[in-house]
Amino acid sequence: MADTNIALLPRPTFTDEKFSSDVLEFFSGVKAGHLGQWEYSEPKFSNDVVRGGELWRKFLREHINDYYILPNEIRLIQETAFSVAECIGKSSVTVIELGPGSKESVYFKTIPMLKGFLNPQTYVAIDLVGSYLKDAKRIVSGLFDGCNTLGIQKDFFNESFCLPHYDTPVMIMFGGTLCNLSGFPNDGFSIKETIKILRNIRSLIGDGGYFVITQDTNQDPISIERAYQGQGEFALNLMHRVLRDANVEGDFDPKAFEFKPRWFSKSYSLVHSYTVKRDMRFRINETPVELKENQVLYFNNSYKYPSELFKRVAAIAGFQSVRMFFDKDKRIALHVLKAA
Repeated sequence: MADTNIALLPRPTFTDEKFSSDVLEFFSGVKAGHLGQWEYSEPKFSNDVVRGGELWRKFLREHINDYYILPNEIRLIQETAFSVAECIGKSSVTVIELGPGSKESVYFKTIPMLKGFLNPQTYVAIDLVGSYLKDAKRIVSGLFDGCNTLGIQKDFFNESFCLPHYDTPVMIMFGGTLCNLSGFPNDGFSIKETIKILRNIRSLIGDGGYFVITQDTNQDPISIERAYQGQGEFALNLMHRVLRDANVEGDFDPKAFEFKPRWFSKSYSLVHSYTVKRDMRFRINETPVELKENQVLYFNNSYKYPSELFKRVAAIAGFQSVRMFFDKDKRIALHVLKAA
């Protein structure tokens, strides 16, 4: 890839610097499974091929029959919203959502859960993608009169921040976001990392607050790998973002990768992988990188813990299990946890 093409692209912003650092650690073999958050990209200029958010929605439309996680999770949330509210038993709550995602996710998951609380006092959305925050605030404020809305653009896994004090905070996290943790697949289940993140969430909520979270507990390798098989176009678009935003120079070809989902039973993880199709030498932030043909790289993890294991880990992090719900296929679990 000629350097003149790279020079025509927008200069990196502050966010791109963090992205460049993550990408460099990935290609250098320092870290693995930590790039999933960067897949949901947005175009920056006319005819920009980087459009991960759009391709994610396309994947959902075309593969919804195989990708059981989304429809099963949506049904579970909609069927249990009022029961979740009964578990918490408060008439006026503040709902804090970690990673609301696209407007479709807000309509099908966030809104039904908020309706379960009848009259939420405040809604706080926290997400890395600015457009997701704007959509979430607009939709919630338009459907719930008198509900205060707040958007916070943060990487809630890796950035420290504080929230205002709320009398009855209920934090919600859908879409399996907590299960996209870094780690090499052969290293096993990342218990320490999971506990660390849950403890950070516990600290944000404060004593007596609640945490409502869904997770995929499926352990069947055939249905799991089939669910992710159609994500190729979406997953490979991340390499175009690398070319645009990661300060790349030299022979980097975003089309020289092949996507494959791989199930690792010992780590309870569906690993999103690239296979390199040809040798490449390039630089990121002036640091040399060399990739070899047929090299396998692990860029994202989707951990699928058994539900009882998740409850034990949550207890170590300071949460008490109030109630657990399952979808009809016994694949998706919804936990109501209380900060003990």
